[in-house]
Amino acid sequence: MKTEYSQEIKNLIESTFTPSTPDDASASKKTLNEIYESVIGVLPSKWIYEEDVYDVLQQLNYRPFPFQDEFGVLRYYYYLISVQTV
Repeated sequence: MKTEYSQEIKNLIESTFTPSTPDDASASKKTLNEIYESVIGVLPSKWIYEEDVYDVLQQLNYRPFPFQDEFGVLRYYYYLISVQTV
């Protein structure tokens, strides 16, 4: 049975990142999988799925941007600014 962690995922993302755009030089780009890996580094990976992270990103109005690499592979990245915590 899947445990509901949406609020915890939301709190973690809100306290860790701020959404940005490709035009922002201070933003880093991350794939959905990279963000998911960050989340399960803190929250229990046994009950959190990549789709859960995607749903929360959508709720928080994070937008993926397409990027085509030098081999012609199209990938989608989220541009994020890390929130500094003391």
